[in-house]
Amino acid sequence: MEKFDGVFSTLRCRNGGIEALKEIRKRDTKIPVIIITSSATRKAAIDAIAKGANEYILKPFEWQELKAKVQKVFNINLEG
Repeated sequence: MEKFDGVFSTLRCRNGGIEALKEIRKRDTKIPVIIITSSATRKAAIDAIAKGANEYILKPFEWQELKAKVQKVFNINLEG
């Protein structure tokens, strides 16, 4: 099985974002998952956190906001 460093996903993917998240968590409980979603689905994004996502970001978003989420979830510094 191929290994990944992390996953960016949407709640509106073809097979259902929550179902994809469940499958990811079955295969790897530690891989970082960031959900990208529209502001109309804030509650769904919070539900995704409850189901195993590490973080979410609402569209549209600014680079600095995405960068902060990536730094937090991956525990890395993207400066310089």
